[in-house]
Amino acid sequence: IVRRINQILGGYIAGLDKENLEINVLEGIVELNDLQLLPHAFDSLGLPIELAASHVERIRIEIPFKHLKSRPVVIHIRGVVATMRTNPQTDRVAQQKAKLDKHEAAWKAAGEVNVEEDHPEDGEKMDGIRKRILENIEVTIENVHLRFEDTISSRRTSWTATESSTMFAAGITLDRLAVTSFLV
Repeated sequence: IVRRINQILGGYIAGLDKENLEINVLEGIVELNDLQLLPHAFDSLGLPIELAASHVERIRIEIPFKHLKSRPVVIHIRGVVATMRTNPQTDRVAQQKAKLDKHEAAWKAAGEVNVEEDHPEDGEKMDGIRKRILENIEVTIENVHLRFEDTISSRRTSWTATESSTMFAAGITLDRLAVTSFLV
């Protein structure tokens, strides 16, 4: 299970191992504690920023396997601290192209290796489960502090003839954000 979670989240989270991972299979609970996001975790968004530092206190996922039709999947994220900086090397067009190429390669690979050929009804069942989960999900994010540092534009101040060593920084805190989807 740890290997599978690493396959899914390993591209975004640094140092994911048994020490910061708690799993209760019977209850359908996965809890990740004291995490650090990788610096390139948000590169695929194509924003002119880079992640300088980060920490996530806890991510808890509750999947009610026995009651997927009636109970929501709950994702609770708590204690996010992140510092982002401007990234002058960001080329949005190149990043978007790379992102599209990556998705196209994954799409082609999925088309070449079709696991559902022997049992097409299994694929239909999985599609139904995925749809049910997305239709009935609760996401709660608590205690978030985001800091943005602009080291580029502060160097280009028009009122000084030399480069400035100061930077502009702004932060935002979020006490709680809850998003819920539900069956109609």
